[in-house]
Amino acid sequence: MKAYSNYQKNGILALKIIVDLLCKDHTKLTLSTSTAKMTIDKIFRISKEGKILSAFCNFIDVFPENLRPYLEKRCKLTKLYLKYLKIISEELKRREVEHYIFKTWRPFPYDLTDIDILLIDKKTVFSAAKALIKSLGFKVISKGTYSLALRKSINGFDIDVDLQPSVCAGTFEYFPVLEKRKVIDIGYIKEEIPLLKPELELAIIAGHAVLKDLAISLADILYLDHLIKISRDDFLSFAIGDYPYLIKSIEIMRDIVNIFKSVIINYSNDNPVIFRNALLLKSLLHQFNVGKGFFTIPLIISTKIYLEIFFTLMKRHDYKRLLGLALLPKSKGIKILFKRFNFISENE
Repeated sequence: MKAYSNYQKNGILALKIIVDLLCKDHTKLTLSTSTAKMTIDKIFRISKEGKILSAFCNFIDVFPENLRPYLEKRCKLTKLYLKYLKIISEELKRREVEHYIFKTWRPFPYDLTDIDILLIDKKTVFSAAKALIKSLGFKVISKGTYSLALRKSINGFDIDVDLQPSVCAGTFEYFPVLEKRKVIDIGYIKEEIPLLKPELELAIIAGHAVLKDLAISLADILYLDHLIKISRDDFLSFAIGDYPYLIKSIEIMRDIVNIFKSVIINYSNDNPVIFRNALLLKSLLHQFNVGKGFFTIPLIISTKIYLEIFFTLMKRHDYKRLLGLALLPKSKGIKILFKRFNFISENE
């Protein structure tokens, strides 16, 4: 990899400012005039697309006046989500509905777009929905294959909740977390909120990025870095050892986190940064440099993972999940994959 051009350094500098803000105890954020001119628009664009605009809620004045109204609105919505996350969990506990918040609570500010709630079985989806509708004023807005989506509108803001009895990419249950309850403790309490163990959360975030979105946001990269640091390798191996495609997904996420951290740390160095996955490195660097905050995973990597799933399920004669995989063309992830292969049009 050649030394970074000024244009490339500009993009990576924007990311460095964001990461410094999120990862260090800052009481104030200042940018020199020259730095601000070079990076401020890119910081906003990357943060918005990467779902971490909320990191700047205490620094709204740093941005030009034309960007402040959007940021102010985003910050109000984030605060509302955090408030209702606790209210919803308290209501479900009051109704004795066992649940776990997942993919939602994070140890840094980010832009919540919904609250994902894992329920212990399909029967509790309707009792949980009934509790949120009657007590908190939510309304059902859609029914998925295994999930129920609800919404509450408050002063022009929408709070969305997904009630799920399983962890799926469309019709395919890629990680049967609840089956693990028979042999391991899958959750813990943090600030009175029931959460999944970090090892399970890591597997779900990795699987979601590789199998469903075929992409990953900056917020997810930062969260994965945190989860990797606090996860126990022995517990992770025990939890996902039966699912080689999840092991592979986590390996890809580790590579992405390492690329991201190394590039940020070494953004001003002329020395080449060497990684085992050259394709992933090239793809991510290109997306960083053009100011992306939501990064597409290379097509060949996604395809290999889906083939790994198919052969794993065939070897196990797991026909139930094979059927879910066969129905996947209706789901978000496979539709994205098919569009990128030009098997279906962009409008479908």
